[in-house]
Amino acid sequence: MIKLRELTGSFLAAVRLLTVLPLGRNAPSATELGGAATFFPLVGAFLGMALAGLNSLLADLPELLRGALLLLAWVVATGALHLDGLADTCDGLAGMTPERRLAIMEDVRTGAYGVVGVVSLLIVKFAALASLGPGALPAALVAAPLLGRWTITLVITVFPYARGPGGLGYQFKRGTGIPGLVASTVFSLVLVFVLMPWRPAVALTAVIPLALGLGWWLARRLGGLTGDTYGMICEFVETAVLVITIFAWEAL
Repeated sequence: MIKLRELTGSFLAAVRLLTVLPLGRNAPSATELGGAATFFPLVGAFLGMALAGLNSLLADLPELLRGALLLLAWVVATGALHLDGLADTCDGLAGMTPERRLAIMEDVRTGAYGVVGVVSLLIVKFAALASLGPGALPAALVAAPLLGRWTITLVITVFPYARGPGGLGYQFKRGTGIPGLVASTVFSLVLVFVLMPWRPAVALTAVIPLALGLGWWLARRLGGLTGDTYGMICEFVETAVLVITIFAWEAL
């Protein structure tokens, strides 16, 4: 039977991993790290609520400036963790073999492909934030980080891990199972449908084939997924949520 202390430890580990908040006194145990992925959507929801609160404070600013400040806060609050994974994955995919791609992704230096990938995504994300109307923006700010982190839990469960034991991604893969995925899925779906009218909420289910398709393609290229690819998928899904919400809200 799962102990309350282990659940609390897994939640705190998820917060420490996905945000810059230094919660918890000690380094998480392997068990706590293994259960952390179940709480990723919850951390995403808290992050989104903080962004929605900031948006309220910035409501009187011009749309472009507000969008830029929201994006900056988003990046700072997460420590650019997923953007780093996006950059490493873009660089690694230029390799000729799975082994070479994984080796490139381990290099701490960022190459041209990584820079182009991060800048391109941030441009689209900024444009989407500046384009969302006042009714849609608060809901999108919560839904995007929520669903982005839920898809990390999804792909961890579905796809194999490309590297050997020892890394964080291995701990997530070993500790994440169907019960944790089901719990995080129910939480995520309920919150999205509470936040949004039904048409935008239904439209956001498009992120499921997006995440699975991207995970399948990356797994074929790399022999499985890694922590960097989890970040890439999260960033793609977050951006897709913002873009989809623009069109789905206008269709009401």
